[in-house]
Amino acid sequence: MKQNRVPGLSIAIVHGDDAKSLAFGLSSVQGQAPCTTDTLFDIASSSKSLTGGAIALLINDKKFPEVQYDAVVSELLPDDFVLSENSYTKIVTIDDLLGHRTGMPGHDDSYMGMRATEPDNARSITRNLRNLASAASPGLRYIYCNMMYTVLTHLIEVQTGQGFGKFLQDRVFDPLGMSSSNLQPENTKARGHGYRLAKGHIWDKKTSSFREIEAVDCPEGQGAGSIITSANDFIKWIKALLNREGPINEDVYQGLIRPRSSRPAKNRKKKADTDRIFYAAGMDSYWHGDHAVFGHSGDITGFGSRFVFLPDLKFGAVVMGNSSGTNSVAAQLFRELIEHVISPRHDQPSPKHSNLDNEGRNQYENSAQANAKQRNEGKGTADKARKATKGTPRETGKTSNKNESPTETTKRRDLELVSYTGNYWNPGYRNMKVEIKGGQLFIDATDRSLGFTSYLEDQGDGLLFDAHVRDAFDTGAEILRTKFVIENGTVVRMGMDLEPVVNDLIWFDRIETSIFQSSMMTLLVAALLAVLKFTVASSNSCPVITQQLSDPPYENYFYSDCNTDAQVVITSPLPDSNLSIIGPRLIVAWPAGNSGICTFFQPQNEKNGTLAVELVNSTLGSPLGVVKSKNKNSEYPFVGVEGVLSFNTSANLTIAILGSIRNIRDFTEGPSILNPTIQNATNITSVKNGGVLVSRLWLDNITTTNLVLEPWENKNNIMTIDNQTVSFGAGFYRFSASFNYPQLKQLSPQQVINNQSRSLIKQEPSQVRSLSFFSYTDKLLAGGWRFLTYFGRDTMIAALLLEPVLSAGNNSALEAVIGAVLERINRTDGSVCHEETIGDYATLLNLQKGTVSTAPGFTYPMIDTDYFLPVLMDRYFSAMPSRVKPLLSTKAGDVDVENRNLTWGNLSYTNALKIMNITEAFEKHQAVKNLIQLKKGELVGQWRDSSYGLANGRIPFDVNCALVPAALYAISNLAKVPGVYPNNSVTKDWSDIAAKRAKVWEDNTLSLFQYNVSVDTAKSRLDDYVDTNTFYDGPTHADSLANYSSSGRVVDYAIAINTTAKLDKIAITHTDTAFRLFLLNSTNDAQLTIFLNATANAILRPFPAGLSTPYGIVVANPALADDKEITAGFTNSAYHGTVIWSWQLALMAKGLERQLARCLPSANESDNTPAFCRNNGVHTALKRAYNHLWGIIDDNSDRLQSEVWSWSYSSKGGYKFAPLGTLPPPPGLGSGTESNVRQLWSLTFLAVKRNKDFA
Repeated sequence: MKQNRVPGLSIAIVHGDDAKSLAFGLSSVQGQAPCTTDTLFDIASSSKSLTGGAIALLINDKKFPEVQYDAVVSELLPDDFVLSENSYTKIVTIDDLLGHRTGMPGHDDSYMGMRATEPDNARSITRNLRNLASAASPGLRYIYCNMMYTVLTHLIEVQTGQGFGKFLQDRVFDPLGMSSSNLQPENTKARGHGYRLAKGHIWDKKTSSFREIEAVDCPEGQGAGSIITSANDFIKWIKALLNREGPINEDVYQGLIRPRSSRPAKNRKKKADTDRIFYAAGMDSYWHGDHAVFGHSGDITGFGSRFVFLPDLKFGAVVMGNSSGTNSVAAQLFRELIEHVISPRHDQPSPKHSNLDNEGRNQYENSAQANAKQRNEGKGTADKARKATKGTPRETGKTSNKNESPTETTKRRDLELVSYTGNYWNPGYRNMKVEIKGGQLFIDATDRSLGFTSYLEDQGDGLLFDAHVRDAFDTGAEILRTKFVIENGTVVRMGMDLEPVVNDLIWFDRIETSIFQSSMMTLLVAALLAVLKFTVASSNSCPVITQQLSDPPYENYFYSDCNTDAQVVITSPLPDSNLSIIGPRLIVAWPAGNSGICTFFQPQNEKNGTLAVELVNSTLGSPLGVVKSKNKNSEYPFVGVEGVLSFNTSANLTIAILGSIRNIRDFTEGPSILNPTIQNATNITSVKNGGVLVSRLWLDNITTTNLVLEPWENKNNIMTIDNQTVSFGAGFYRFSASFNYPQLKQLSPQQVINNQSRSLIKQEPSQVRSLSFFSYTDKLLAGGWRFLTYFGRDTMIAALLLEPVLSAGNNSALEAVIGAVLERINRTDGSVCHEETIGDYATLLNLQKGTVSTAPGFTYPMIDTDYFLPVLMDRYFSAMPSRVKPLLSTKAGDVDVENRNLTWGNLSYTNALKIMNITEAFEKHQAVKNLIQLKKGELVGQWRDSSYGLANGRIPFDVNCALVPAALYAISNLAKVPGVYPNNSVTKDWSDIAAKRAKVWEDNTLSLFQYNVSVDTAKSRLDDYVDTNTFYDGPTHADSLANYSSSGRVVDYAIAINTTAKLDKIAITHTDTAFRLFLLNSTNDAQLTIFLNATANAILRPFPAGLSTPYGIVVANPALADDKEITAGFTNSAYHGTVIWSWQLALMAKGLERQLARCLPSANESDNTPAFCRNNGVHTALKRAYNHLWGIIDDNSDRLQSEVWSWSYSSKGGYKFAPLGTLPPPPGLGSGTESNVRQLWSLTFLAVKRNKDFA
């Protein structure tokens, strides 16, 4: 100890069932406090074994089936885990993180410690990976990287909703009795154990004495280190591993010790009895003779630790100390201890090793080799992609060689020292400030986790400097090569050798402070825009919210700040993409004005499918930055986003559509015909730097949309224009998309979620950010990118399902929904607006009507939307009665000028009047002719609003059997609330009239849609369906018909009735039964029991006999319709065909839960309990359907926020997930329908959770 300058040492040993511990020296030299076996130390990297154990426990937990060792990390952390090479992002697994084989080096100087203005944490460390260079392809070789263990803790926190420290406490420390162990020293102090914390010690050679330091919190390093524990505590962890005790079962143990990578020997002198060293999960492993040895060491300034265990000998030990010399002492101790344990056995027959005998040893080493081979094979695609893109922009901090400087440099010009000073920026390493101190250039980087200072010594040419680096504790110095780049007499860049493994300097751009004014025909200088991006991102008054969502072949990027909100979608065909549908494309979509840009690209000289487009990180953003510039000729500034695009081969920009998302959708979803009124106003001109400006003046003659494309850091690339086609070579190109249009005011995550649900902001950050992106002070938007505007039905359904978590009251999300609906009601007949038409598209439609106006338009084709409003108002006002007057007294007309001189209350009344009037006839005579039908001249009228969504039926199930009675019950309730409706002769009896009428509709509509067929007939129809099916050739699952039917007959409910003249019931099994489950608590027992049983059976039967597939329940199944025309229209590529909609899963889950809850003892008095609760067969089926549905939902949790998705099927491979837009369209349709990656009503699982009462 004295020789290695270790003041205090604590040792614990376990051998078989015996455990002993000893301590020596002092825990504090200055305080002369003795070191004990309960003294607490910062064990640094020895913590990694506990992180590996935490991951193994998470994987072993059946609640998290998607978390597996081979799970792709970016799929579990889609917004956060992004590497600088996009192809690497898509293949790195949890095993890669555990085994230090991600290809990412340490980049230890990139993360910010507690001294920084904005310290890093696990999430920010994870998100910063995109700005850091990799040193190798994933799986290629072992490269130690602390950050990846911090990423693992972020994964645990995201998956479980618990902090990592709490997870360890609950899953490891408490079960094993490690009562003194904590994450971070401040937590140790908070639990009253601070007096046992050892002081760290540094030997000062100048004074020949120790300097003491405190153990400090390091949230940026959690998982890689930061565990505070004692020898007595930690030996319990080792004992649990040896004996599979507590939470450590065999599966967890095997997951921990499995080798992931083989460590290089480096310069270590290999001992005769030590073979190759492997890395498992937070532990090294090697062979000492015939014995496997596992362990790890930890070393941080002032502290050290090391542990080992030999499974077959049931032996383990740990050493902790309070100086960096601890590991030298521990290494010597362990050599002697291991020899002592092994030596008595030398003359005895070799014992049977638990699972690591000679055969096990071969398997173990082969496992490591197999891992390496598998990962090297897996990285082939990534390497090809990397070669195709020829690297990433130099702004990420890369050069080709350390001895080369970037191009465009000049020789020394005898610059003054002050010329080198200033702020230097690298997105991954953040800011480095160069100052003058003591007549030398000086850098203070003590804000880093491993802080340092550095004096720069000129090597004689004014370009190359030696950086004399000293750490924050002044324990020693090292010299790092540093270069400056001078262009035209000005220092523009600095490179430092901060990460040797990448074989490149880390390059920092010098930041200037001036920003030049741009006009519509010019660009802001790229380097100066980086300053703007940094300023905006770091300002508390203008927080930036971003996320990246992958839905191959679509990559989606969202950006919001106080200037603009935008979604960028990059489409790049996959090897198996249908190239008649999928092509390279850039879309920028703004909620303001429902506006956007769409550009299509083609390869110049290669065949279709070879052009790959990618949005990469750069100094402009990660990957997006903000654009904002004022123009004296415009009332509003030009705002938007910018970034850098990578093209792997030369390309042509062939089509550009600028203006409205509706125009873009008309082209992409229709017959691909361009509107000449729009396209003739699109101009393409050359601009400086070899780029082009694509611009279009809107029809209002005020607003202009600009798209600039220019070579990025490659002045040799020139973009040429031939007519309306832009040609350019392979490489990187900056794009800047902006327009001068009034922006919306977004609700922040804190504003959109209510106080009781604020934990969701941390537990479900991606979903909450998406919800915030769609939420604004005056309306909520339906989804992105295709529906970034008001849709009445969508927002009300979303609000009904999200109600438990949405904010309420003044300026809340719920009032934004209700207010937007009320504002847009048609004052003449009370109809609720389906969709608004705004921005450039509104002007276009007005011109087509012969009117020169920018006024928005409002459509009223739907019959279902009217009925959601009273239901939503009833639920809201019953919870918030104080908001009746403030909300309903609001003056209308700010959006729909036709409603001026009215209040929202007036408009609500007109809606209720309409419902009361059109529902009266059915109350008097319960016949099909008096049901609610689609409006004359309209092909659609409810949520299945594609051309064949109801199979040409005109009397839909959901409106008549669920929405009408629910709305009538709501009107009855609202009529009792003072101030909702006027007190007059019309409304005075509404509370009674509406309730009685609701009961008539509730009890007498269901039978009009019910049909049944015998099981034998159903089997025959299934056989025909599969025989003639063009997209499914699997089993019929006809056996499930008998298992899930009623007395030999399949009972079901038509999706619609044809017409009042042709009363045919359209026999399509569907999910619209969920509306009735969710909105009504029916009391007609006989009818209810049959309905619930039929609904449950349809869910329990696998497709095509029923609704269930591995990817969800399909919203429509025509298999039993016995109609070839219907079958052809309801395919796996039809928008409302045999596809899965997320919100329908949520609605069905919540509806089934509502009905099951009626059977709980607390729900009703026994005499009011519905009869189905006492029908064991029906109640069991309903409960089984609920759990079966939730099993599917849980299996597809990673795609629940998408709008709609589909599947394909092959006899060899079975089911395979398929994005809807990648499948060929149904017969007769010109193009398929692309799904939104995020849809408002698909975020409803924030509030819809599995009820354990029904498990």
